Amino acid sequence: MPQKKALLRQTDNRKDIMNTLFKFITTLTIASALTACAGLSGSYDADRAPKVKTVAIVGFEILQEMPTDGLGIAKISDAKDHGGIENSPQLQLSIKNAYNDFATKVGKNANWKVMSYENITANKAYASKTKEAMSGVRSINFAATNGKHTLVTAKNMLDVTAFRKMKPEERAQMAKALNVDAVAELMVIQTISEGFSMARISGDGPFDYTTRLNFAVFEPMSDTPVWRVNNVDGEKISSTVLPKETIRLEKIAKTTLTAFQSANSNLAAKYPAAVKAQ
Repeated sequence: MPQKKALLRQTDNRKDIMNTLFKFITTLTIASALTACAGLSGSYDADRAPKVKTVAIVGFEILQEMPTDGLGIAKISDAKDHGGIENSPQLQLSIKNAYNDFATKVGKNANWKVMSYENITANKAYASKTKEAMSGVRSINFAATNGKHTLVTAKNMLDVTAFRKMKPEERAQMAKALNVDAVAELMVIQTISEGFSMARISGDGPFDYTTRLNFAVFEPMSDTPVWRVNNVDGEKISSTVLPKETIRLEKIAKTTLTAFQSANSNLAAKYPAAVKAQ
């Protein structure tokens, strides 16, 4: 019996060590993922970019930071109802609207025709690739594992990680199937700031959201973007005091969409004016 207890203690110790190691590695991964784009300078290829006329944003993901209560505990508990917060109807509708708003604004400023969410997800080749790449065990952005962030992907779309794993030949095939000149990735970071309020103690306090966008457009056979722009922030958007659960998710979705739209306008305005004139 003493030997059995000793063995159990040894097993528990090993679990503790592994858990600590995992948390350490995850922390490093989070820091790396959230700052990686900061190390990539923006770029614009004056020779190739003007030749782009049609674009499909093939890879799209959001790192969604969630509100917490006064103890720092995330208070959204409807994951059980929807198979994850990211699959809630409220956030999915917000994502689709934000995607289309981005496509419209960037397309107008850059004089591109950018595929809508509805058109790209309806394409059979894209749907087949998405089903293959987004099913089963796959690589994800581990910045979403730090407790407050949730990795939110649009329904029936590839995330940025899946897009980056595509070989140039695969991107070329996808561009041909989508009938576009260029393919793109859009990574979004939704950052929350929460002040103290009595309502926050119960998890129902107000908060502010700021959206940061990282966008890159590629010719299908090239790993060098024709245009890359990083760390474009929108205005800080404030929520109201929130009721719980479903209505709370609607408030989050509405606030993040407004923040997203602000960042979309700021990023679209960065496309070189010389290109718009051509």
